[in-house]
Amino acid sequence: MRAANIEKVVVIGGDGDLDSVSSIDFVRADAILGAKGVSAASAGTGSGSPIPGHVPACILYTSGTTGLSKGVIVPFAQLKEAAFGVFPPTVLSHEDAIYLPFPPSHITYRANLISAARVRGRAVLRERFSTDAFWADIEKYQCTATLLLGAMANFIQKQDFQPESTPLRRVQMIPVIPEVEDFKKRHDVLVTTQWGMTEVCAPIVAVDYDVSIPQSCGRLREGFEARIVDEFDREVEDGEAGELVLRSVEPWHFASGYWGNPEATTASWRNLWFHTGDQFRRDAQGNYYLLDRLKDSLRRRGENISSVEVEAAVLEHPDVLECAVVGVDSEWGEQEVMAFVVPKQSRHLDESDLDTFVASRLAEFMRPRYIEVVDALPKTPTEKIRKADLRERGR
Repeated sequence: MRAANIEKVVVIGGDGDLDSVSSIDFVRADAILGAKGVSAASAGTGSGSPIPGHVPACILYTSGTTGLSKGVIVPFAQLKEAAFGVFPPTVLSHEDAIYLPFPPSHITYRANLISAARVRGRAVLRERFSTDAFWADIEKYQCTATLLLGAMANFIQKQDFQPESTPLRRVQMIPVIPEVEDFKKRHDVLVTTQWGMTEVCAPIVAVDYDVSIPQSCGRLREGFEARIVDEFDREVEDGEAGELVLRSVEPWHFASGYWGNPEATTASWRNLWFHTGDQFRRDAQGNYYLLDRLKDSLRRRGENISSVEVEAAVLEHPDVLECAVVGVDSEWGEQEVMAFVVPKQSRHLDESDLDTFVASRLAEFMRPRYIEVVDALPKTPTEKIRKADLRERGR
């Protein structure tokens, strides 16, 4: 990029004066983040005021796991609020280092850079997650906090090598694995979780690092409103399944819309609520449970099936490393359940044996009709499974 195209440069750290270069405005990160006590003089040659929250910070593309990716217009206020939801400043200090094995195009990468900058800590960046490199990186760079998305925690839990001690102290695990208590004890870490997406902050979080209900994403954070609704946007009772819809009390804490796609923006924001496309239920205590992506949910023999529940049953098999469940067309007009399974290294999986194993754990209508053992699952750069590709393969 030529310097002529650069308008503003954000500077992290240092105490000296910032001088302008040509038409480039240098501004300190503290000013952008709205830190108290930042004066115009200390903020550089610009106005010294925080950038207004409504100003677009970037365009980040959705994962595209269920269809085409969409460009999400993310305002500065949303990035700042996302950082609060992941690692609030109260739990980190300048001595912390956050390990981020994510591409720069992911909201998790952007929000956690802010989390580190707010406390003048460090961020250790790796473009893509590697199970083999994880513990070596944690030790080498003395990382104290990290996020484990998708299958990452499962990979670490099931690998043969487990260090005796590490500097790691805090882990955001999304989703929480069933063996979370063993993970916490083995590595002497605090574990929390949350639910979020590129279009929103982290409106649902586990309070006080309480993951005693591993299936739950947590509770609604202050500053947000949520409903679980049916297909006509009517709120359902606690315990019933429906789509999670959200809105923020403060402006600009959610995405401004989809770049160049007004139809998708209008569809997502109908009836003054943002429609997440995720199927949830909420219990009487206010805990939220992700059941499935609406596009991933299945219907077979008149019954609704959560692919997440079927995957959880398959993953209980000691020789299974990963699993993805999708619906494929049936000759009877509905769907059949198909499971793609990756075995652990040097392990052999027999489809009939796995079928018998799963049959003892699932209702008959949830049992996969098709099981295919594969070497790997198609993934996004953040380790999310591309189920659209699997559905196409299962045709």
